[in-house]
Amino acid sequence: MNKLLYLHGLESQQGGKKVDFLSSQYFVYAPALNYRTPNCFSNLYEQLKYQKTDIVIGSSMGGYFAFKLSQVLSISTVILLNPALSFRSIPIHIPPYQPISDQANYHLHLGKEDKIINPKATIEFMQQQQIPHQVYWYDYGHRTPIETIINALDNIK
Repeated sequence: MNKLLYLHGLESQQGGKKVDFLSSQYFVYAPALNYRTPNCFSNLYEQLKYQKTDIVIGSSMGGYFAFKLSQVLSISTVILLNPALSFRSIPIHIPPYQPISDQANYHLHLGKEDKIINPKATIEFMQQQQIPHQVYWYDYGHRTPIETIINALDNIK
């Protein structure tokens, strides 16, 4: 069974229907994260650095963490749900880890009506970094419905 890391958003909580669904298909690690804690990223990295993770899904701020973790933990499949790549409402400290991989498959699932994180700015961020990615558009705002996660996982099979 593949190992999947699910990272919730800034204002979201650990668990819920999304994690329940994912747990029925994968071995899931879905930690409770307080992104306002100065060492949040470092602590998560330390928990994961010796574990093999096949897929990471990150929503909003969790998408930013998923993006960064994929580079330093060599996670090959990355699903980003309205990720906070181009904009973050709070400062985040990420130590200057040496990236070990740039071979991840990035799948951006973006809400056309997102008023919190501009989806076009997300695409521009990826293009400026020259990171290959696939984009999937949806007719909703910032909150991602569970159907998007189901669709995202279907697209990587």
